[in-house]
Amino acid sequence: MHPLGVTGEQLADSLYEDFTGPAAVRVELTRLRRAVGGLVASRPYRLARPMIADYQDVAAALRRGDTAAALAAYPGPLLPSSEAPAVVTQRRWLETQLRSAVLASASPGLLSGWAERFGFDDLEVWERLTAVLPAGSPRRASAASHTRDLRAEYGLSADVAFT
Repeated sequence: MHPLGVTGEQLADSLYEDFTGPAAVRVELTRLRRAVGGLVASRPYRLARPMIADYQDVAAALRRGDTAAALAAYPGPLLPSSEAPAVVTQRRWLETQLRSAVLASASPGLLSGWAERFGFDDLEVWERLTAVLPAGSPRRASAASHTRDLRAEYGLSADVAFT
């Protein structure tokens, strides 16, 4: 995320919630260098060569406005078990941007793709999906039923007109 590199202090802030000094980061980077060789450079800390990562493909597709490609490239939340502050921030940004692009679309395919893969309990997505599916469609009836179930689960009125 930082091709020009970061200082030990910046890296510590990105990786740890509590104060951890640059000395601890240096120890971890020494271990990392032993494991991956010359992949990590220092002064400033950075990757020594470009890396390919699926989250970069998703972000690039979003920048191009290609929501379908972004959704197709999105395998799920970025490093879901990581609690590193920089990873949590990037994970939230990526998911928010992709979800927002899907919601902004009027594409039943994109909306159902998100809803079925990542948003089974995402009421706003299911409401939007129901609204864009053609009246009389079996998929619309199913989406409307799921929407009503979610509204009931969240303690909301089940009476909604889908337009």
